[in-house]
Amino acid sequence: MQSIIIDDKKGAKDTLKLLLKIHCPEISIIAEASNVAEGLEVISTYNPRLVFLDIEMPDGTGFDLLEQIETVDFKIIFTTGFEQYAIKAFKFSAIDYLLKPIDADDLKEAVAKAQAEVKNKTLQLKVGTLLSNLQEVSDALKKIVLKDSDTVHVVQVKDILYLEADSNYTKFYLTDNREILTSNTLKEYDTILSKTGFYRVHKSFLVNLSMVEKFDKREGGTIILQGNIQLPIAYRKKDEFLSLLEMI
Repeated sequence: MQSIIIDDKKGAKDTLKLLLKIHCPEISIIAEASNVAEGLEVISTYNPRLVFLDIEMPDGTGFDLLEQIETVDFKIIFTTGFEQYAIKAFKFSAIDYLLKPIDADDLKEAVAKAQAEVKNKTLQLKVGTLLSNLQEVSDALKKIVLKDSDTVHVVQVKDILYLEADSNYTKFYLTDNREILTSNTLKEYDTILSKTGFYRVHKSFLVNLSMVEKFDKREGGTIILQGNIQLPIAYRKKDEFLSLLEMI
């Protein structure tokens, strides 16, 4: 996870970096800053996922820094030598705060919490984007033109069950049992149809979410479409797909 340390004391920064290297190697420190002004600059430049933020600095506090950022889209772990700042830290939606000198176990716990929060936020963002797209289908995308070797087909998007990759070709499976083989890749259709309620559940399959009837969680998971069509789902796609089903 790409992270930044903002602290005016070099010794504190060095200690934190050492503790992270030993106990949280998944954290990558991509930049450092020593005051509010520098902190604003590095956050703007590097767009970190996590910021270790000191509270008292020469030109203001960590809270002053946050108040100058229009949208705080990163996780925060405050670092401070003053316990009385804890309550205010949580009001700024910090994941946690670490009291100096920093305890290794406290650091590991705070970092684990930050990683879980970031993962969940990313998932929610993806789901939210797709749901928004589902509500904004333009007239132009209600039909799609598909060309096979002999014919040009004009197909209603709602009549597509799913698509299957076939090398550099893509096969469309329709509700009327037609199959149309086109000379475009599944990736190209994913770009077009993801805006209209389709989801790439596997490297080989793009499904129409409105055609999903159920999801069998056994043996890695199976998606069952209208007509009892059964398709596999990639392991890394399962959580996102289940969240979509719950929210649609």
